[in-house]
Amino acid sequence: MATTCIIRANVTNNDNEYPGNESDYVLMNLATDKLIFSKGSSEVADGKDTPTDLELTNASMQFASGEQEIPHTFLLDVSEVGAELKEIFMANSGNYRYVFNAYFDGATVTEPTLEAWNTDGHVLADLNCLGSGNPTNSMLKGISTTFGSPGANWVGSPVAGLNVVGLNNGAAVSGGGGNLYFNLHWDISEAYPTPFVETPVITIRFAVT
Repeated sequence: MATTCIIRANVTNNDNEYPGNESDYVLMNLATDKLIFSKGSSEVADGKDTPTDLELTNASMQFASGEQEIPHTFLLDVSEVGAELKEIFMANSGNYRYVFNAYFDGATVTEPTLEAWNTDGHVLADLNCLGSGNPTNSMLKGISTTFGSPGANWVGSPVAGLNVVGLNNGAAVSGGGGNLYFNLHWDISEAYPTPFVETPVITIRFAVT
């Protein structure tokens, strides 16, 4: 039986691991659910229904001098009709460890890696938000928290294309499976003065026998 990976998001302020704290986490449907990164507003907020394009635009980040971190991360959980938006309160550069959980129900032959691409074809990674072809300039920052907290104001690594973040300290997942953890945030650079609307694909890649 092939190993599968299940992704869950902690939608509370409780920095607790998944086992024993299952009610803090929401299972992500990777076929239908989405992550929304936003300045937030009265319409784009925890517990609200699916925002319209106009509501998302009105809650978008505005370019300013210096680098800005996008303050809010939401899971758009389409199964929760009427209250689809669930804020992932700890998805930021704070010292939070148990934010995103990747559970593997068996072994892998490679270390699982966190990646970002233009589409689910996983060929190109040259969107504005992914560095416009230079992955070191990607606005998406990621960090593995499997073995410890990231520290306050963590920087992490830019994620785009072949610029990936290993989630298990260089090791494959053992035969018994296990839980890996990571955190994300986006930094908007003043070097991008032109507004854009983009929908990159965030991926966890691993190989099995």
